[in-house]
Amino acid sequence: MSSRHVRGWHMDCTVVGDIFFDVMVGRDPSELGLVRGGTSYSGPITIELGGMGNVAVGLSRLGGKAQFIGKAGNDVLGSFYKNNLIDEGIGAKVVFDKSHSTGIIITFVDKKGERSFLISRGANDFLLPEEVEQYESDITRSNYLFISGYSLVNHPQREAILKAAEIAKSGGVKVIFDPGAHNLVRQKRTVFEKLINLCDVITPNLEEARALTNYDQIGDIVKHLSKRVPLVALKMDKEGCMIITPNKRFKCQGNKVNCVDSSGAGDAFVSALTYGLSKDLPLETSARLANWYASYNIKKLGPRAFPSKDEIRNYFSTLAT
Repeated sequence: MSSRHVRGWHMDCTVVGDIFFDVMVGRDPSELGLVRGGTSYSGPITIELGGMGNVAVGLSRLGGKAQFIGKAGNDVLGSFYKNNLIDEGIGAKVVFDKSHSTGIIITFVDKKGERSFLISRGANDFLLPEEVEQYESDITRSNYLFISGYSLVNHPQREAILKAAEIAKSGGVKVIFDPGAHNLVRQKRTVFEKLINLCDVITPNLEEARALTNYDQIGDIVKHLSKRVPLVALKMDKEGCMIITPNKRFKCQGNKVNCVDSSGAGDAFVSALTYGLSKDLPLETSARLANWYASYNIKKLGPRAFPSKDEIRNYFSTLAT
Protein backbone atom coordinates (compact mmCIF):
# COMPACT_ATOMS: atom_id res chain seq x y z
CA MET A 1 0.00 0.00 0.00
CA SER A 2 2.90 2.34 -0.62
CA SER A 3 1.89 5.97 -1.15
CA ARG A 4 3.32 8.26 -3.77
CA HIS A 5 5.55 11.04 -2.52
CA VAL A 6 5.90 12.80 -5.86
CA ARG A 7 6.56 16.49 -6.19
CA GLY A 8 3.19 18.27 -6.44
CA TRP A 9 1.29 15.58 -4.50
CA HIS A 10 1.01 17.68 -1.37
CA MET A 11 -1.95 16.17 0.51
CA ASP A 12 -1.94 12.99 2.55
CA CYS A 13 -5.71 12.74 2.23
CA THR A 14 -8.74 14.49 0.80
CA VAL A 15 -11.93 13.86 2.79
CA VAL A 16 -15.26 14.25 0.98
CA GLY A 17 -18.39 14.00 3.07
CA ASP A 18 -20.79 15.31 5.67
CA ILE A 19 -20.71 18.50 7.71
CA PHE A 20 -22.48 18.23 11.05
CA PHE A 21 -22.75 19.93 14.39
CA ASP A 22 -23.29 17.40 17.18
CA VAL A 23 -25.59 18.32 20.07
CA MET A 24 -24.35 15.96 22.78
CA VAL A 25 -26.88 14.92 25.43
CA GLY A 26 -25.31 12.79 28.15
CA ARG A 27 -28.44 10.76 28.82
CA ASP A 28 -30.35 7.91 27.24
CA PRO A 29 -33.48 9.38 25.57
CA SER A 30 -35.67 6.98 27.58
CA GLU A 31 -34.36 8.55 30.80
CA LEU A 32 -35.21 12.15 29.94
CA GLY A 33 -38.85 11.97 30.96
CA LEU A 34 -39.99 14.42 28.31
CA VAL A 35 -43.32 16.03 29.15
CA ARG A 36 -45.52 16.83 26.15
CA GLY A 37 -46.15 20.56 26.15
CA GLY A 38 -44.04 20.97 29.29
CA THR A 39 -40.41 21.49 30.33
CA SER A 40 -37.88 18.78 31.15
CA TYR A 41 -34.22 18.96 32.21
CA SER A 42 -31.36 16.78 31.03
CA GLY A 43 -28.21 17.96 32.75
CA PRO A 44 -25.17 19.04 30.65
CA ILE A 45 -25.65 19.47 26.89
CA THR A 46 -22.69 20.39 24.70
CA ILE A 47 -22.34 21.33 21.05
CA GLU A 48 -19.42 19.77 19.16
CA LEU A 49 -18.15 19.90 15.60
CA GLY A 50 -18.70 16.56 13.88
CA GLY A 51 -19.25 14.94 10.51
CA MET A 52 -16.46 13.72 8.26
CA GLY A 53 -14.42 16.76 9.19
CA ASN A 54 -13.52 14.57 12.18
CA VAL A 55 -11.30 12.45 9.92
CA ALA A 56 -9.54 15.47 8.43
CA VAL A 57 -8.99 17.01 11.87
CA GLY A 58 -7.80 13.72 13.35
CA LEU A 59 -5.26 13.36 10.55
CA SER A 60 -4.11 16.96 10.89
CA ARG A 61 -3.64 16.65 14.67
CA LEU A 62 -1.27 13.72 14.01
CA GLY A 63 0.79 15.92 11.71
CA GLY A 64 -0.71 14.90 8.38
CA LYS A 65 -1.87 17.18 5.58
CA ALA A 66 -5.57 17.04 4.86
CA GLN A 67 -8.26 18.86 2.94
CA PHE A 68 -12.03 18.58 3.20
CA ILE A 69 -14.82 18.92 0.64
CA GLY A 70 -18.43 19.19 1.81
CA LYS A 71 -21.61 21.27 1.80
CA ALA A 72 -23.00 23.44 4.58
CA GLY A 73 -25.83 25.87 4.94
CA ASN A 74 -25.19 29.53 4.17
CA ASP A 75 -25.52 30.27 7.87
CA VAL A 76 -23.52 30.95 11.03
CA LEU A 77 -22.89 27.24 11.66
CA GLY A 78 -21.58 26.67 8.14
CA SER A 79 -19.16 29.59 8.38
CA PHE A 80 -18.00 28.46 11.81
CA TYR A 81 -17.34 24.94 10.53
CA LYS A 82 -15.24 26.19 7.62
CA ASN A 83 -13.25 28.56 9.83
CA ASN A 84 -12.56 25.76 12.28
CA LEU A 85 -11.16 23.57 9.50
CA ILE A 86 -8.87 26.43 8.50
CA ASP A 87 -7.78 26.90 12.12
CA GLU A 88 -6.92 23.18 12.22
CA GLY A 89 -4.63 23.63 9.21
CA ILE A 90 -6.99 21.89 6.80
CA GLY A 91 -7.74 22.95 3.23
CA ALA A 92 -11.42 23.87 3.52
CA LYS A 93 -13.37 23.41 0.27
CA VAL A 94 -16.81 24.13 1.73
CA VAL A 95 -19.73 24.79 -0.63
CA PHE A 96 -22.50 26.92 0.88
CA ASP A 97 -26.18 26.19 0.18
CA LYS A 98 -28.59 29.13 0.36
CA SER A 99 -31.68 26.91 0.52
CA HIS A 100 -30.79 24.38 3.22
CA SER A 101 -29.31 24.68 6.70
CA THR A 102 -26.14 23.09 8.05
CA GLY A 103 -26.60 19.50 9.20
CA ILE A 104 -27.27 18.80 12.88
CA ILE A 105 -27.09 15.57 14.88
CA ILE A 106 -28.57 15.20 18.36
CA THR A 107 -26.53 12.48 20.05
CA PHE A 108 -27.82 10.75 23.17
CA VAL A 109 -25.10 8.94 25.12
CA ASP A 110 -26.08 6.40 27.81
CA LYS A 111 -24.10 5.39 30.89
CA LYS A 112 -22.19 2.74 28.93
CA GLY A 113 -21.12 5.24 26.27
CA GLU A 114 -23.51 3.85 23.67
CA ARG A 115 -24.94 6.38 21.22
CA SER A 116 -28.37 7.03 19.73
CA PHE A 117 -28.76 9.63 16.97
CA LEU A 118 -31.46 12.02 15.80
CA ILE A 119 -30.27 13.50 12.50
CA SER A 120 -31.21 16.43 10.29
CA ARG A 121 -28.93 16.06 7.26
CA GLY A 122 -29.65 19.53 5.89
CA ALA A 123 -27.33 20.81 3.16
CA ASN A 124 -25.27 17.59 3.11
CA ASP A 125 -27.79 15.80 0.92
CA PHE A 126 -27.54 18.47 -1.77
CA LEU A 127 -23.82 18.26 -2.59
CA LEU A 128 -23.72 18.01 -6.39
CA PRO A 129 -21.34 15.93 -8.54
CA GLU A 130 -20.26 19.09 -10.42
CA GLU A 131 -19.42 20.78 -7.10
CA VAL A 132 -17.03 17.93 -6.33
CA GLU A 133 -15.72 17.91 -9.89
CA GLN A 134 -14.57 21.52 -9.58
CA TYR A 135 -12.00 20.26 -7.04
CA GLU A 136 -10.70 17.48 -9.28
CA SER A 137 -7.15 18.82 -9.32
CA ASP A 138 -7.18 19.01 -5.50
CA ILE A 139 -8.34 15.42 -5.18
CA THR A 140 -5.75 14.12 -7.63
CA ARG A 141 -2.94 15.85 -5.71
CA SER A 142 -3.61 13.59 -2.72
CA ASN A 143 -2.24 10.22 -1.70
CA TYR A 144 -5.65 9.08 -0.48
CA LEU A 145 -9.34 9.95 -0.74
CA PHE A 146 -11.58 9.14 2.22
CA ILE A 147 -15.35 8.66 1.87
CA SER A 148 -18.03 7.27 4.17
CA GLY A 149 -21.20 5.28 3.67
CA TYR A 150 -23.03 7.88 5.76
CA SER A 151 -22.81 10.18 2.73
CA LEU A 152 -24.61 7.72 0.45
CA VAL A 153 -28.09 8.13 1.93
CA ASN A 154 -29.74 10.46 -0.59
CA HIS A 155 -29.50 12.00 -4.05
CA PRO A 156 -27.63 13.99 -5.28
CA GLN A 157 -24.91 13.63 -2.62
CA ARG A 158 -24.67 9.93 -3.39
CA GLU A 159 -23.65 10.70 -6.98
CA ALA A 160 -21.24 13.37 -5.73
CA ILE A 161 -19.45 10.81 -3.54
CA LEU A 162 -19.26 8.34 -6.42
CA LYS A 163 -17.87 11.11 -8.62
CA ALA A 164 -15.15 11.80 -6.04
CA ALA A 165 -14.20 8.10 -6.01
CA GLU A 166 -14.13 7.96 -9.80
CA ILE A 167 -11.94 11.07 -9.98
CA ALA A 168 -9.56 9.54 -7.46
CA LYS A 169 -9.31 6.22 -9.30
CA SER A 170 -8.75 7.86 -12.66
CA GLY A 171 -5.99 9.99 -11.10
CA GLY A 172 -4.25 7.07 -9.39
CA VAL A 173 -5.34 8.15 -5.90
CA LYS A 174 -6.12 5.34 -3.44
CA VAL A 175 -9.66 5.30 -2.02
CA ILE A 176 -10.40 4.54 1.63
CA PHE A 177 -14.03 3.63 2.30
CA ASP A 178 -15.76 3.30 5.67
CA PRO A 179 -19.24 1.78 5.26
CA GLY A 180 -20.65 3.78 8.20
CA ALA A 181 -23.57 1.63 9.40
CA HIS A 182 -24.78 -1.91 8.71
CA ASN A 183 -28.39 -0.83 8.07
CA LEU A 184 -27.24 1.55 5.34
CA VAL A 185 -25.36 -1.28 3.65
CA ARG A 186 -28.52 -3.38 3.52
CA GLN A 187 -30.69 -0.48 2.32
CA LYS A 188 -28.31 0.72 -0.41
CA ARG A 189 -26.57 -2.50 -1.43
CA THR A 190 -26.13 -1.58 -5.11
CA VAL A 191 -24.31 1.68 -4.41
CA PHE A 192 -22.19 0.06 -1.68
CA GLU A 193 -21.16 -2.60 -4.18
CA LYS A 194 -19.98 0.16 -6.53
CA LEU A 195 -17.87 1.69 -3.78
CA ILE A 196 -16.30 -1.66 -2.87
CA ASN A 197 -15.24 -2.04 -6.49
CA LEU A 198 -13.64 1.42 -6.41
CA CYS A 199 -11.89 1.30 -3.04
CA ASP A 200 -8.35 0.24 -2.15
CA VAL A 201 -8.89 0.20 1.62
CA ILE A 202 -12.09 -0.65 3.49
CA THR A 203 -12.60 -0.16 7.24
CA PRO A 204 -15.84 -1.85 8.34
CA ASN A 205 -16.80 -2.96 11.81
CA LEU A 206 -17.96 -6.53 12.24
CA GLU A 207 -21.67 -5.85 11.71
CA GLU A 208 -20.97 -3.79 8.59
CA ALA A 209 -18.71 -6.56 7.28
CA ARG A 210 -21.48 -9.10 7.82
CA ALA A 211 -23.90 -6.90 5.91
CA LEU A 212 -21.41 -6.40 3.07
CA THR A 213 -20.63 -10.09 2.65
CA ASN A 214 -23.82 -11.85 3.82
CA TYR A 215 -21.61 -14.06 6.00
CA ASP A 216 -21.66 -14.38 9.81
CA GLN A 217 -18.34 -16.08 10.55
CA ILE A 218 -15.16 -14.01 10.59
CA GLY A 219 -13.30 -16.55 8.48
CA ASP A 220 -15.87 -16.34 5.70
CA ILE A 221 -16.01 -12.55 5.95
CA VAL A 222 -12.24 -12.23 5.70
CA LYS A 223 -12.04 -14.62 2.75
CA HIS A 224 -14.75 -12.73 0.85
CA LEU A 225 -13.47 -9.18 1.45
CA SER A 226 -9.82 -10.06 0.86
CA LYS A 227 -10.68 -11.16 -2.67
CA ARG A 228 -12.25 -7.79 -3.44
CA VAL A 229 -10.24 -5.12 -1.60
CA PRO A 230 -6.42 -4.90 -1.37
CA LEU A 231 -6.46 -3.83 2.30
CA VAL A 232 -9.18 -4.62 4.84
CA ALA A 233 -9.02 -3.11 8.33
CA LEU A 234 -11.77 -4.90 10.26
CA LYS A 235 -12.66 -2.94 13.40
CA MET A 236 -13.51 -5.22 16.33
CA ASP A 237 -14.32 -2.74 19.14
CA LYS A 238 -12.43 -3.49 22.37
CA GLU A 239 -10.71 -6.46 20.71
CA GLY A 240 -8.84 -4.09 18.39
CA CYS A 241 -8.71 -4.73 14.66
CA MET A 242 -7.77 -7.31 12.07
CA ILE A 243 -5.65 -6.33 9.08
CA ILE A 244 -6.00 -8.36 5.89
CA THR A 245 -4.00 -8.04 2.68
CA PRO A 246 -3.32 -10.60 -0.07
CA ASN A 247 0.01 -11.43 1.59
CA LYS A 248 -0.57 -10.73 5.27
CA ARG A 249 -3.21 -11.24 7.94
CA PHE A 250 -2.90 -10.34 11.61
CA LYS A 251 -4.88 -9.16 14.61
CA CYS A 252 -3.86 -6.05 16.53
CA GLN A 253 -5.09 -6.05 20.13
CA GLY A 254 -7.14 -3.11 21.39
CA ASN A 255 -6.40 -0.87 24.37
CA LYS A 256 -8.38 -1.25 27.59
CA VAL A 257 -10.01 2.07 28.50
CA ASN A 258 -13.18 3.29 30.19
CA CYS A 259 -15.62 4.23 27.42
CA VAL A 260 -17.39 7.52 28.14
CA ASP A 261 -18.59 8.24 24.60
CA SER A 262 -18.03 6.09 21.52
CA SER A 263 -18.82 9.01 19.16
CA GLY A 264 -16.04 9.52 16.66
CA ALA A 265 -14.12 6.32 17.52
CA GLY A 266 -14.35 5.05 13.95
CA ASP A 267 -13.32 8.43 12.58
CA ALA A 268 -10.30 8.53 14.90
CA PHE A 269 -9.34 5.00 13.85
CA VAL A 270 -9.45 5.75 10.12
CA SER A 271 -7.65 9.10 10.46
CA ALA A 272 -4.73 7.41 12.23
CA LEU A 273 -4.72 4.47 9.82
CA THR A 274 -4.67 6.91 6.90
CA TYR A 275 -1.78 8.78 8.49
CA GLY A 276 0.20 5.57 8.83
CA LEU A 277 -0.51 4.47 5.27
CA SER A 278 0.32 7.86 3.79
CA LYS A 279 3.61 8.00 5.70
CA ASP A 280 4.48 4.43 4.63
CA LEU A 281 4.59 3.14 8.21
CA PRO A 282 4.56 -0.65 8.60
CA LEU A 283 1.02 -2.05 8.67
CA GLU A 284 1.52 -3.33 12.22
CA THR A 285 2.55 0.15 13.36
CA SER A 286 -0.36 1.80 11.55
CA ALA A 287 -2.80 -0.63 13.18
CA ARG A 288 -1.39 -0.01 16.65
CA LEU A 289 -1.60 3.74 16.10
CA ALA A 290 -5.20 3.49 14.86
CA ASN A 291 -6.27 1.39 17.87
CA TRP A 292 -4.62 3.78 20.31
CA TYR A 293 -6.07 6.89 18.68
CA ALA A 294 -9.60 5.43 18.68
CA SER A 295 -9.36 4.18 22.26
CA TYR A 296 -8.15 7.57 23.47
CA ASN A 297 -11.03 9.32 21.72
CA ILE A 298 -13.72 7.39 23.61
CA LYS A 299 -12.39 8.36 27.06
CA LYS A 300 -14.07 11.77 26.86
CA LEU A 301 -17.35 13.21 25.61
CA GLY A 302 -17.40 14.42 22.00
CA PRO A 303 -16.30 13.13 18.59
CA ARG A 304 -12.99 15.03 18.54
CA ALA A 305 -11.56 14.15 21.93
CA PHE A 306 -8.12 13.59 20.40
CA PRO A 307 -4.88 13.42 22.40
CA SER A 308 -2.83 16.56 22.93
CA LYS A 309 0.27 17.24 20.83
CA ASP A 310 2.50 16.16 23.73
CA GLU A 311 0.56 12.92 24.17
CA ILE A 312 0.82 12.21 20.45
CA ARG A 313 4.53 12.96 20.49
CA ASN A 314 5.06 10.65 23.46
CA TYR A 315 3.10 7.85 21.81
CA PHE A 316 5.10 8.16 18.58
CA SER A 317 8.27 7.75 20.64
CA THR A 318 6.96 4.39 21.93
CA LEU A 319 6.23 3.26 18.35
CA ALA A 320 9.83 3.95 17.44
CA THR A 321 11.17 1.62 20.14
